[in-house]
Amino acid sequence: MGRQQSRALGALLLALALACASGVHAELDVCNNMKIYILDIADFAEEKGYPKCHLNETVAVDANLGIAYLRIGEHDPELPNKPLYYSVHSKFGTHAAPWHLAEAIKTSNCSVSTMEEAHLVYVYDYCYYIWWVARRHSLQGDYSIPENHPVRTEPQPGEYLLKAWKAVFELPRFRRTHGRDFIFYDAHPGFVEGQIGHAFHDAQCNEMRRSVQLLVDLPQRSFCQDYWNMRTLIITPNNPSVVNIDYPDIEDTFKRPRVPLSERNTLLYFSGTCGNWENMGKTYRRKVALALNASAPHVQESSVACSDKFLNGTHKEFVQMLTEMEHSKFCLVLPGDSQSTRRLSEIFMAGCIPVFVGAPFNSMPLAGSIDYASVAVVFNVTNTSAWLPEPMQWNLSEQGHATYATDAQWWLPDAPVNNFAISVPNVEAIWDHLTNMPAAEIQKKADLMHNYRFYMTFNENLSGEQHAVHQILKSIFWRRQKHVATFKKVDCCLHACFKTDRGAYPNNCSGAQGARYLTGQQANGSIAETG
Repeated sequence: MGRQQSRALGALLLALALACASGVHAELDVCNNMKIYILDIADFAEEKGYPKCHLNETVAVDANLGIAYLRIGEHDPELPNKPLYYSVHSKFGTHAAPWHLAEAIKTSNCSVSTMEEAHLVYVYDYCYYIWWVARRHSLQGDYSIPENHPVRTEPQPGEYLLKAWKAVFELPRFRRTHGRDFIFYDAHPGFVEGQIGHAFHDAQCNEMRRSVQLLVDLPQRSFCQDYWNMRTLIITPNNPSVVNIDYPDIEDTFKRPRVPLSERNTLLYFSGTCGNWENMGKTYRRKVALALNASAPHVQESSVACSDKFLNGTHKEFVQMLTEMEHSKFCLVLPGDSQSTRRLSEIFMAGCIPVFVGAPFNSMPLAGSIDYASVAVVFNVTNTSAWLPEPMQWNLSEQGHATYATDAQWWLPDAPVNNFAISVPNVEAIWDHLTNMPAAEIQKKADLMHNYRFYMTFNENLSGEQHAVHQILKSIFWRRQKHVATFKKVDCCLHACFKTDRGAYPNNCSGAQGARYLTGQQANGSIAETG
């Protein structure tokens, strides 16, 4: 990297850091002269022989759960037990982050109208992806479509998605850059369905392996071995479900006043389903929540409880839960069905100090933008026998399918927790640390949470408060600049040389080997392929 490039990059990072630290609005040019073209895969529909996807005509969201269903339910008399507020726009769904990113890009100065003008190409496949997910949800559970309904015999939208991806992979620019200029967003970790699901993940592991991949957590760890050392993955939060009859729009969250510590009377808060099955996340959540509930001190109010009926719990609407979190100093972060949970997004919205308990640990999205060491409290419990059959050992051996959701060995921390975690012998010991934490330290973390408050909420424009889309774009552009300046020459070369079938580690990656790579030629087999 030249001196001028280095200074420019340093100035950009300093400006971004100052903006984040001061909590200023997003007038800062997030795009930094980088341009993105949005490639809607519906554009390939006629040529490739699949139907166009129309989001608002196809998919709706159950506002209470944030889950997408096929919109046929709102006018089909054969569909029993229709979800409440069935016609809510899909942008409010848990997996709607790709929609918000696309809308924000469209209205920003990052957007260009042709691929030729763009530095990067965002492959917008959300409509087909959520159509696929919605169909799956509509064929099972309480809102199951009757056996004789014609939708059951229709082709799976996943087939359309794979056809569209194949068309993207055949684009001259994709082939020329090996996909490096392309961005994909997987907002539903580990979603699979039969053979189509396997083909879906094969594409992520192979054709997309050099592309920027935005992920809610890291399912690829269990079946994409090359991802262990890759720098193209950005972990993003879930889109929090904020739709309610009394709370109709996400923008309202940006207007809610900050609740000071003096009005936060609950020491530690958690409310969520814990399940009665042996899913790793729910088992872990249940054991930790019940242990904390049973050992809660009476000096200060605590509210740690599972909401399941079989555990004598009570279901709470989102608004009630958000209000209770806003009046709590600390909020417990526990995984759900996978390493990620929407609960973390809601905790940030409430400005509550997050408390992580592991191992294993809940995912830590946007770890490049959020200083988890300073803003959160992380406990490393040495005795995890209540939820782990044996001591925690991460073992990333190759698998043929996605076992990460139920197997904790895949749940690697997204931040270096060993550097700042507090070691405790058991879950019950957490109370002593929280009750004895100095008031000044709590206030410092609370102030940081106020600055980070909206980093895990999504909005469809880049004006106003900094939110998740700002951080995602900053991460994309920062990695792109680093890739152009140094990644090709050094990191990719090292990544290639570290592979066991590539020989010994060289003294450096400059000289003939690096030059061949930078000019796009093949060196020692595939140096040019590994970026």
